[in-house]
Amino acid sequence: MAERLLLRELSGLLGTRPEDAPAALRTRLALLADAEAELERLHRAELASAARALSQKAQVVPGGLLVAARVDGVTGRRLRELASAVAEHVSSGLGLVVLCTPCEGRALLVCAVGRRLRERLDAREVIREAAALIGGSPSGRGACSNAAGPRTEELGSALLEARAAAVGALRRSMG
Repeated sequence: MAERLLLRELSGLLGTRPEDAPAALRTRLALLADAEAELERLHRAELASAARALSQKAQVVPGGLLVAARVDGVTGRRLRELASAVAEHVSSGLGLVVLCTPCEGRALLVCAVGRRLRERLDAREVIREAAALIGGSPSGRGACSNAAGPRTEELGSALLEARAAAVGALRRSMG
């Protein structure tokens, strides 16, 4: 009896007869999988485009190349992905990237270190003081670190602090 009620409810949701519900559900699930795959493809293309645009803004500093920027309209996960992509895109891994954004009432800060700088730099140390400005502390180790805090009004100051720390870290990494 419960199975019949469930099948009737499912067929109502799918707008089909109970005997056609399994096939209709399979079709809808296949369409959903196709749409998710297309969204992922578009996300990767958007990420690559944004990474190229940001990497063109890289500044040469003693010890490497630096990108420090505010990026609006992204989530924390996307900000980390973007920072990592830019760090690798900048001169084949010689980039140090600091990005920030306000997201859902919180200040987010990310630092990513390109693969050719990883033995010399720790992303967490680069954003330690900047994270304190936004009311957070850095997490992560090595190549990527992020911080979140409630003080969105301090994002500009935090970005300036992180940029200065990044310049200092790059200079010290030269030996």
